[in-house]
Amino acid sequence: MPTNNTEVTENDIGFCIHRMVSCGRAYIINVTSIGEPFAGALTRTPGAEKKKFILFSCCEDQEQNAKDNIKHIVEICNEMTRNNDPYFIAEGLNTPKPFEQEYQLHDKRTLH
Repeated sequence: MPTNNTEVTENDIGFCIHRMVSCGRAYIINVTSIGEPFAGALTRTPGAEKKKFILFSCCEDQEQNAKDNIKHIVEICNEMTRNNDPYFIAEGLNTPKPFEQEYQLHDKRTLH
């Protein structure tokens, strides 16, 4: 389980494509802070075993875009860990925007 002194790495992030995720949006779930039974259910998601965070996206293109921007995702996950945030809603995955500016606007967060 991450603590405020533990940095998240790329290996801590799992990816999942799910049909219920709307296009242009993604969800990063902090598995270690959401509790049971949800954490157990999420870590049984194929490819997400033993991950601290899971990024749900709508399609392969969106997932690849997230993987291409993994450094920003790691930054978001580290911020989530510091704030003990259970989830992060990313919008505009395919629309380039300044990461630092958008992260501070909590009502419209983007990955990049």
